[in-house]
Amino acid sequence: MLKAQGKRYQAKYLGSVKAFIGVRDVFEALTKGGARIALATDCKGPELKHYRSLLNVDDLIDSMRAETTSNTASRIHALSDWRSESWGSQPRRPLWRRNSV
Repeated sequence: MLKAQGKRYQAKYLGSVKAFIGVRDVFEALTKGGARIALATDCKGPELKHYRSLLNVDDLIDSMRAETTSNTASRIHALSDWRSESWGSQPRRPLWRRNSV
């Protein structure tokens, strides 16, 4: 059932998704201020490719991880561990935005 819903979303709605105005400006301001950006998502395949093309910030992302885990707490913990492994330390201020492009 979930697979069918995903296919229906991709066919009917994915093409109409728009990025928030100014996303690139925000990412550029963060990186100019010394922030390092990690993109963590449970999205994958053509859907992820589409969202990334909308954002147009791949050159500003330091690390990316796509994972499918149903438990939000375990996702946050896994991201925290991955961030430490990737960068050698925790960022000063984590910035979380969930399920938005």
